[in-house]
Amino acid sequence: MASSWLLSIDNVNIYSSKITGMNKNSQKNYYMFVDESGVSNLNHSGRYFVLATIIIEKTDFEIIQGYLRLLKRKYFKNDLLNLHATDLYERPYMKYRTLIKPRNRINAFVMDLHTLLLTIPYQSGIYVIDKNIIRNQLSYSPGVRKNPPAGIDLNLPYEKCALRAFFDFAEFLKIGIKTRHLSLVSFSI
Repeated sequence: MASSWLLSIDNVNIYSSKITGMNKNSQKNYYMFVDESGVSNLNHSGRYFVLATIIIEKTDFEIIQGYLRLLKRKYFKNDLLNLHATDLYERPYMKYRTLIKPRNRINAFVMDLHTLLLTIPYQSGIYVIDKNIIRNQLSYSPGVRKNPPAGIDLNLPYEKCALRAFFDFAEFLKIGIKTRHLSLVSFSI
């Protein structure tokens, strides 16, 4: 589905997955979901910033939404609950007690999610940027409440990753669909 590649934008390496078309002979609507990990700000001492994307056909997304609501109803008795992976994997005792007590059901819930991922068609892209490379190129070192020199955008890692992701999505639409339409939509899952 996705092939790995190394991209260089303005001499900054971004490790990513190239997104390719799913169905080249039809006119379909797709959603692209974007999530990040890490802090993009150059003042933050973390080294890497990661942006992940998933492209899903609209009709498949509606099926996925229904299935997730059923899972939420089964495990949480609340089909409108927003799920967060950090809470689920790192501290389920805080927000997802129903998965732990009266008996540990986290593995069953994760396996149900895994089954869903195995059955739906989707494309994913991962964009990783090494902030140290940008800092070195700009001769900039991070600091708390540090004001950058004129012309340095502290959120440059986010902008570079997001721009590449949207270009890849546009290419996906161009290759796979005769009628191109891009909608930016926000959903809670």
